[in-house]
Formats: sequence, structure tokens, C-alpha cells
Amino acid sequence: MPVKSRVELLRITYSSEEEQEILEYLRQHIKIRREEMEFSQRELSKKIGVSDNFISRIESGSTDPSLIEMLEIARNLKKPLKYFIPPRFRDREEGAQTGWEADVIDKLRGMKEEVRKAMIDTIDNLSK
Repeated sequence: MPVKSRVELLRITYSSEEEQEILEYLRQHIKIRREEMEFSQRELSKKIGVSDNFISRIESGSTDPSLIEMLEIARNLKKPLKYFIPPRFRDREEGAQTGWEADVIDKLRGMKEEVRKAMIDTIDNLSK
């Protein structure tokens, strides 16, 4: 019996709907961050060493980046790879929360400390 590769052993199965959700989020967040960094699609394409219209094709959904291309995009946009993955899918293999729980945690992490404390106090009061 052939030995499965590490990638095959760690592979997580996603439904086609989940895959589309992940890809749409990735496309949107490439565009958001690219615009925040004030790069044109062509400029970012040149920075990662691909054809001039590659980022345009990703953002429009006509192509998907490989892992290596995505690593280069993330590096040039100065964001960790997980920034481009919907919160509910991050760390999925480690048993992290999924769905609304992960979304709430992600939003709490993005809040200012005083706002986060107020939200937690409110939740505590509601659960009494």
C-alpha cells in the first residue's frame, strides 16, 4: 500500500460552496489591500513577476492564484496569508471555532481594547 504524502494526510475537504466563499473572500481582500497600498493591478502583477493582467484576472474571478503566487501577493501586500482567508476557515485543522463564533472572535480582535472590554462586559451582563 503506497504511503500518502503529508499534504494528502492533512487535506481538509471543503464543499463547493465553501470553496467559492473562500475564493471570493480572497479576491475581495486582495483588491481591498491592493487599493489600501495604492497599487494598480498592473503594478502588483509586476511586483510578483506575473503577466500584467494577472491580478485583474484574479480579482474578476477568471483565474485563481497558486499557493506560491498567493504567498508572493501576501508578501507584497504586507499581510499574512491568513488575512486572505475567511475567519471561519482559519486554523480549521486545529479545531478552532467555525461559523459565527470565528467571525465574532475576529471582530473582537480588531476592536480597540476599551471597546472590546465594553463588549465583553455587555455579554456578561446579558448572560446573567
